[in-house]
Amino acid sequence: MTATAGRPILEAEGVARQFGRFVALGGVDLALEAGEKRALIGPNGAGKSTFINVVGGQLAASAGTIRLDGRDVTGLQPHQLARSGLGRTFQISRTYRQMSVRENLVAAYLVARGHGYSLSRGRLRALAAEAEALLERVGIAGLAERPADDISHGDRKRLEFAMVLAGEPRLLLLDEPTAGMGLKERHELMDLVAEEASGRGLTLLFVEHDIDVVFRIADRITVMARGQVFAEGTADEIAADREVQRIYLGEGH
Repeated sequence: MTATAGRPILEAEGVARQFGRFVALGGVDLALEAGEKRALIGPNGAGKSTFINVVGGQLAASAGTIRLDGRDVTGLQPHQLARSGLGRTFQISRTYRQMSVRENLVAAYLVARGHGYSLSRGRLRALAAEAEALLERVGIAGLAERPADDISHGDRKRLEFAMVLAGEPRLLLLDEPTAGMGLKERHELMDLVAEEASGRGLTLLFVEHDIDVVFRIADRITVMARGQVFAEGTADEIAADREVQRIYLGEGH
């Protein structure tokens, strides 16, 4: 299913989340156009990851509505959202550490296509060839035989990104994709993400603390504070916003 022209691919209206008496999200409204690259920024505790987890189905919304290409997906489980075209990564890489890099990616293809493990050898060889091509695209083909536990943190992030792409998503949610990476690795990974998103026509919503990365990659930026949307605009508009500078950019993030 492709996004309908003129309608946002993702719409969040009044999305709230409470943990007991603590209000983590106080009614967030956000809309993403198909093909857009949107950064979600804000101070620690602003509600960014909570919002991503609610949209991704890891947390249930306390109130509000989430629509994916016009369809109400509020309350759907992650596997149901994945079948609807949503893919996501996490702050901590989620790979099968004892399996090889290639096996991780083949497993992602199997799950995404609902094959299970009852496949012919020919089909498995075909999937392995697809995996090899995608590993080449993300720059880790030379590590295909290595256990995921034996590769660097940055390369595991590349593998996780490849595993998400194997599901052929239309909307990508990335929660601090460059966490724990050095400056050069951060820029290389996000350049790769942006290139693949543009080449595949994907929509991207990502949480990122590296403002240089945000300003380089994002078409638009949403700033959150205290569980709500505080500001929204292009990189130039956000950089010139004095209140954003006060609550976020001026705090050394």
